[in-house]
Amino acid sequence: MNLVYYDLNMDIELEEERLNFLVIENPVKLEDFVLSIHSAKQKITEDVSIFEKFEKINFAKQVDILFSPMSISYHTKEIQKKLLEYVLEKVQDSYLAEDFIDISGSLVSLCSKIYLELEYDIEYLDYVEVEDILKLMDIRLKEEEGRFVERLIDYSKTMFELLHKNIFILVGCSGFLTKIDFEYLRQHQFSQKILFLFVESHQIDLESPKKQTIIDIDLCEI
Repeated sequence: MNLVYYDLNMDIELEEERLNFLVIENPVKLEDFVLSIHSAKQKITEDVSIFEKFEKINFAKQVDILFSPMSISYHTKEIQKKLLEYVLEKVQDSYLAEDFIDISGSLVSLCSKIYLELEYDIEYLDYVEVEDILKLMDIRLKEEEGRFVERLIDYSKTMFELLHKNIFILVGCSGFLTKIDFEYLRQHQFSQKILFLFVESHQIDLESPKKQTIIDIDLCEI
C-alpha cells in the first residue's frame, strides 16, 4: 500500500514486513498532517489518501487513528452497531433463537398481567424482537486491559475482524512502547496482514526492522 499526502507531494510505501514510521520534524507541517488524516477519517477532506495497487481505499472505513492509550476504546457507535449485528446473526443461526422466542412470549405475558392491574387501557407490543432484547441487555465488548502494547495488539485484531480495519496510524505513541514492544507489534502486523504507521516528530531508535520516511525541518524528504 502507499500513503499519499498531497500537501508535501509525499508518496510512501507501507510495508507488512517492517514497521512503518513517518517522521515530520517541522512542527507546523506535522500539525497539518495530523489534522489532514483526522479530516480524512471524518470524511471532511481528502488531503491524504491510501492506495492499494493504484486503487484508492476507503480511508474512513479501513483506517483507525490512535493518539494515546486512551484512544483504545470499544465504546463507539460504529463498534456497537457492528457488534449487535454480529451477535444477532449468531443468535438467529443457532438454537438460541428459540430461547429468545420464549423470552419474547414471557415479556408479552407479563404485560398482559400488568394490564389487568391497571385502571387505564394500555397498548404494548405483541412480540419483542431479538435485537430489542439484546439492546436492553446493553451487550458491549469488554475494554482491553494490560499495557499499551497488549491492548493495541488485541484491539487491532478485533477491529480487523469486526470492522475490517487494517491500517492503524499511531500519532506520538512511540513513548509508550519499549524496543521489545515494537518487535511484538512487527510480528503481529506481519501475521495479521495489517499495517501500523507511527507518526512522530523525531527519529526512533529501534532494533526491529523498520521502514522510515523523514521530512526534515526544511521539508526535504530523507
